[in-house]
Amino acid sequence: MTLDMNVMAFWQNKLKAIGPRLTATDSHAKFIELLQDEIKNLGFNTIEFPFKINRCLQSSCSLENDSTKEKIPNLGPVPYSGITKEMGVKGEIRFFQSKHDVKIKGKVVVIKVKNFTIPKLLLMHQVAKYPRHTHIGFSIRHPLVAATLTLGKIQAAKDNGAVGVILVWEHISEDLANREVLPFTNSYLGIPSVWVYQTQLEALKRCRDRKEPVRLTLTGQYETNVTTLDCII
Repeated sequence: MTLDMNVMAFWQNKLKAIGPRLTATDSHAKFIELLQDEIKNLGFNTIEFPFKINRCLQSSCSLENDSTKEKIPNLGPVPYSGITKEMGVKGEIRFFQSKHDVKIKGKVVVIKVKNFTIPKLLLMHQVAKYPRHTHIGFSIRHPLVAATLTLGKIQAAKDNGAVGVILVWEHISEDLANREVLPFTNSYLGIPSVWVYQTQLEALKRCRDRKEPVRLTLTGQYETNVTTLDCII
């Protein structure tokens, strides 16, 4: 199979222009329309299966030391995690230790997310490579894997009474981590959560050691019975 790099770049830019395709968002609808158009251009008919969902739209987020009012830079909200009231949620820092940690109650829980390497065969089957005669490594990193495996810890934090969650990216560039819309395969989490970069770990540890609470604010709105759809041939 021969790859045309210009064609591939064209489609990559087209998908990039649509933006993150979270379920039931405008970008998701545009992506479905794009698929429908391309399928029809191939001479096939499509069938739509619309259905209703409840969604959580997050518009802004902030994190700060509630004692000193010092802002702690964040990378954006965790999709479908939740929203807070205008004043946000406040709690002392507790680093995640286990899914049965009773000391989590009332705390803002910090969970480290390491972007680890895995064998590429777990995610993809190689059919070709470009340029030809090049070598593709045995292992790859993909932030979606690490982010998705974190869901169980977020759920445990919620179940044990945490008021918020801070996910800390490790082993990933800050540019790649910034505004990364991950994870996105989960249902509504019901606990406001935010991403920060690993350079903020020391600030979070100081808050913990000094027992200075942090305040997490995630603004947005809930919408019920929003129409979304699948498109198949």
